[in-house]
Amino acid sequence: MDYRKAFIDRMMEAVKWAKIRGAEFNEAVVFAQAALESNWGLSLLARAYNNLFGIKAGSWKGKTITLPTIEYVKGQPVPAQAKFRWYDSWQLCIVDYAEIIKTRWWYREALKYLDNADKFLDCLLSKPGKPGWATDPSYFTKVKNVGKVIERLGGPKWQA
Repeated sequence: MDYRKAFIDRMMEAVKWAKIRGAEFNEAVVFAQAALESNWGLSLLARAYNNLFGIKAGSWKGKTITLPTIEYVKGQPVPAQAKFRWYDSWQLCIVDYAEIIKTRWWYREALKYLDNADKFLDCLLSKPGKPGWATDPSYFTKVKNVGKVIERLGGPKWQA
């Protein structure tokens, strides 16, 4: 089986589980962000630590792991070390992703757009006076392009 199809199948189950537990998000964006951030579930962070979105530890009280990453400073990639959250499963990572969006004022507006992938994703991006999900200036385009691949492979439809 193609690794991308295997990722989509596993995400389908994890997303279903998270939604049963009350997690709210745009499915197409969740799939696309997770695929992009985790290299289709193949990254060390996803495989060993079940962190699909590159979620940093911040004030997290759970397990953490420090790994190399890339941050963008003034539009340029810079190698860095970061402390990331360590999850027991993809399901718990997705539930936490939804909780972060719900509880951080700078992401909360995304919940108005559960049926619009473009607007949901746009609400997660950095704006003046507001932090964002990623430092990569091309993040929106990259996520949307991955979302279109996922749609072609049978995953959620990217509805704008």
